[in-house]
Amino acid sequence: MRITAGTLKGMQLHTPKNSSVRPTTDKVRQAVFSSLFDETEGAEVLDLCAGTGAFGFEALSRGAASAVLIDLSTDIIKKNALALNLNPRIIKGDIRKEIPRLNKAFDIIFIDPPYGLFDPQEIMSLIHESGVLKPEGTLIFEESTRTAFPAEPEHFKVLKEKKYGETAIYYLKRMQI
Repeated sequence: MRITAGTLKGMQLHTPKNSSVRPTTDKVRQAVFSSLFDETEGAEVLDLCAGTGAFGFEALSRGAASAVLIDLSTDIIKKNALALNLNPRIIKGDIRKEIPRLNKAFDIIFIDPPYGLFDPQEIMSLIHESGVLKPEGTLIFEESTRTAFPAEPEHFKVLKEKKYGETAIYYLKRMQI
């Protein structure tokens, strides 16, 4: 795995030696950031279920102003931050407990939960209720193509859905009241 563009393009990312983390491939990550166009420049980014931190680090490489990365295990994230000479805020904990504690809104939220272990609607409701996504912000939700993702999620509108093998990427915006 590597950073695909920006100031850190080509830098390698450490990955776990076991299967505890399923990192998003470089190809899929590059496609996601291409779809975001210039939204990343100056953005405040939240990477939930961050795993290796690849989405957060890629965003920083592409000009994001800041990144917060949350995962149950942060050893690999910290190792990558050190190797990339970056200092994002890294939080070790369950996203269901940490999201309400953030007291901050983000421009872009990436979420790549372990496939099948989280109910997508539950996570989106938590994001909505906690106010961590700015009104014009973008939510990028990665899930397995085998998971039942809500066709019309509460509080969000699916703008686009892309499939890459077994991986589905959903681009969502908050519903305006």
